[in-house]
Amino acid sequence: MTDERIYYACVRAFGRMLAFGETSVMVSFYCHNKSGNKLDKAVIRAARDVGIRLYFGRMNYDVITEGAYRGKHESQLSYYETPEEAEINFAGLLSEEGPGVVIAPALHSFHANTLDGIIKGINLGFEYGRKVQMHLSEDEGDVRLCLDNYGKRPVEVLKMLLDTGRIQNLDHVILSDCVWTDKHEKEIIKDLGMSVVINGRMNDRVKAGRAEVGKYLEMGIRLYVGTDGEASNDDLSVRNERDWLAGVHNLSNTEMELLSCPFEMGGVKVGAVEAGAMGDFQLLRNGRLSELYVGGRRVMCGGVLSSQNLVDEAEEYISKIWREPVQPVV
Repeated sequence: MTDERIYYACVRAFGRMLAFGETSVMVSFYCHNKSGNKLDKAVIRAARDVGIRLYFGRMNYDVITEGAYRGKHESQLSYYETPEEAEINFAGLLSEEGPGVVIAPALHSFHANTLDGIIKGINLGFEYGRKVQMHLSEDEGDVRLCLDNYGKRPVEVLKMLLDTGRIQNLDHVILSDCVWTDKHEKEIIKDLGMSVVINGRMNDRVKAGRAEVGKYLEMGIRLYVGTDGEASNDDLSVRNERDWLAGVHNLSNTEMELLSCPFEMGGVKVGAVEAGAMGDFQLLRNGRLSELYVGGRRVMCGGVLSSQNLVDEAEEYISKIWREPVQPVV
């Protein structure tokens, strides 16, 4: 894993998102590869070069599974940072912030973060006024782990940390997936002002289950729609994700509108038509996307991205990498 490979992979992904009309992306990145912020900066550089707006969550992963098979063990070693190291690297990355780029802390999950890591990450986000994204209850394993370790379900553990004063707040936390949450957990999410991001097609593809989208909406919990994109062999269109959810969960037009709520990025709203919101808009010709503006800056003209040459270069680079023979692990 090199910064060049990370850069071109992100150029390709971000270019495809823009081609679908997506102007903004929230990324949680943990492939640090024991390189400090080197690979993280490659992601940010790719977003700037392509022209997409980026909310970059620098994710902490501080668990190494004993007895894991060799490949997983080696990958975990490359991801691993102590909570203290993650905080230092997050602070060091803040200099990359600027127009169109917000830096935030992020967490992986209860199975890839210690309780100390979760406490540190959530408090760090509160201190800096940033949203903190974390996978939660993507599969039943997270629930079993929390019940075994803490005697509580995942959301109940977060509330326990709040009630005992170990974390300061939870309304800045965005919980990914939330497939295996019960009624009480949903009530806690609502009462404490947390948000949920639904990754429906990815959860469906890996047979993790389906989040109760209708129930979340009925309870007034703020939902965002995410995509695992090419990792799930689908695409990188949030609109397509939203349409898939509508079909699978039989959502009404009113519910569909709730799945298109604005998102705050660095103090301004994306997806809102109001004073102070970002100047993003699309122009369609004959039903096809022709012009795209991100914050008033044109990133597509006549159906062609301003960064199309770079995106084509990335496609060629990645195709070449895929053709290289895989070296066996010995």
